Amino acid sequence: MTLDPSMPAEYLIGHLEDALACDPRVTEQGLHVAIRREPFVAVVSGTVLSAQHKAQLAEVVGDLLPDALLEDETEVAGRDEQIDTEEVT
Repeated sequence: MTLDPSMPAEYLIGHLEDALACDPRVTEQGLHVAIRREPFVAVVSGTVLSAQHKAQLAEVVGDLLPDALLEDETEVAGRDEQIDTEEVT
C-alpha cells in the first residue's frame, strides 16, 4: 500500500511510524518521522537495534512513499550497552 503524498503530514507521519513499529523488517518502536514538502523528504530519527533494521528502514519507507527521499538519522544501538538478563529456573 502506498500513501498519498498530498495528505496532511500528521497522517503520513502516523502511518510511517506505525509501519516502522509493526513491519517485521524493522519492528522498531520509538522512531520519529518528520515530513518536509519541498523537496518531499521523510526524515526518520531514533535508535534501531541492528544495522539490518537500519538498512530495511529504507525499504519500508520506500514501499509507503516511493516518491519521497529518505533522510535516515537513525543510530544503531551500541553493543557496549549493558543488557539486563534474568535467568529463569
